[in-house]
Amino acid sequence: VVVPVSGSTDSTDCALSLALGAKNIPALTAVPVVLWLPFADKQAAVSILESQIDDLIIGEIDDPIAAARLRLELRRSWRDLDVNPSSRLPGPTTIERIISERLARHDHFAVCYADLDDFKAYNDYYGYFYGDKVIKLVARVIRETVYDHQPEGFVGHIGGDDFVFVITPDKIPLICEAVIQRFDAEVSLCYEPRDRRNGYIVSKSRRGTAETYGLLTLSIAVAVNLSLLGNKADDA
Repeated sequence: VVVPVSGSTDSTDCALSLALGAKNIPALTAVPVVLWLPFADKQAAVSILESQIDDLIIGEIDDPIAAARLRLELRRSWRDLDVNPSSRLPGPTTIERIISERLARHDHFAVCYADLDDFKAYNDYYGYFYGDKVIKLVARVIRETVYDHQPEGFVGHIGGDDFVFVITPDKIPLICEAVIQRFDAEVSLCYEPRDRRNGYIVSKSRRGTAETYGLLTLSIAVAVNLSLLGNKADDA
């Protein structure tokens, strides 16, 4: 939402009131609200920036710098909306863009899909709060492991307990094994001492019957663009 203002004090106050009103509408809480003024003194600018609006652009309507800043705000908004609130990792839109860019460059890469086994049973047993802790654990383990071994890699969060990381094929065994080993070493801390000692929990299955579930494990499926590998072999 862009609110252009003529620059007068009355006009600025009216526009700021309108912008703040928009921010208080639940349906617009995730939409960036920007005030666009042709000019503003320092005091007015500081007052506006300390309010709840997202940004202040100062310049004429045809000013290329002001227009570029508006485009920047829009890009920032899309990026922020795509970030998963639990893991703070990029979401589906960014994941799709990263993979598309690498395909367009004819990169040789691997897409690794990680998800928790029987996470629903754990979540039903311990509740959302502890379930979210497990999601954050998975995010941290994958993020730190991937970027420790391959800084140019990518880690994203599809949603729920589904994660994606993109690496080069030569790093598949090293990174995947390290991710699983680190997760296995830390996940027991997400259980109460009794359940940790038992090595299992009893929770309802999807059919509604009580079943025994071992401690959470992480599975990783890997897809490699073999067509490009074949082309490189032919070229060699």
